[in-house]
Amino acid sequence: MKKNFFIVCCIALFLESPLYAGMPAIRLGYLSSLRVEALSFFLFIFLVATWIFKSLWNKVLIEIVNLPKVTYKRALGIMILWAMVFNLILTMISGARELMTPGAWVSQGATYRLKSSISDITQRKVHIEALSTALVEYAKKHENTFPLNNYSNAISQDLWKMPGNKERYHYITGVLLDQEKKWILLYEPATVGSRRYVMFSDGSIKRLLIREIEQILRQELSAHNKKKAEEND
Repeated sequence: MKKNFFIVCCIALFLESPLYAGMPAIRLGYLSSLRVEALSFFLFIFLVATWIFKSLWNKVLIEIVNLPKVTYKRALGIMILWAMVFNLILTMISGARELMTPGAWVSQGATYRLKSSISDITQRKVHIEALSTALVEYAKKHENTFPLNNYSNAISQDLWKMPGNKERYHYITGVLLDQEKKWILLYEPATVGSRRYVMFSDGSIKRLLIREIEQILRQELSAHNKKKAEEND
């Protein structure tokens, strides 16, 4: 067997043809390559787990219980059977959850979440609108300046905190009340996900992706540094 394998390798080595520039190359796309990597990693872990199971069975279990030894092929079959049983159990659990709480779960991508959590978006919006109103009223009474930080007692401490988890909003100091230049004053923390409510310096509120927020903050920082450099000149 080894001799035949060696002969095949030698034939393949001597019969290989040179590659020329411009020849077509078959490659997987980005998403396809990620799937292949994930599947290959899962397969590798599964095979290693099978080997560990076989070793434990043949070296430990037979010392405790009078069981016959298993080969790697039989161990692999047992692991596949267990995987099918666990998949069936998880499916039954999901079905039981849906029967016990009908209509309480909604699809969100590949997973599910409680329908009641959808109302959190409305609750978050109402909360940040109340905070915006309080901050704008404060700025109008203090020469268009907002509080120094998000711990100021001039605003209710409950408004400074997110509804539910009580985590404080990300607050940017030094921003003035401005109806023309909309600077970011505060935005929600990372616990709410990638889409967050943002309050601008004119009191308006938008729901943006975190990458959009970061891009706006970089632009604002660049404009601030440029203005500061011109003032120093």
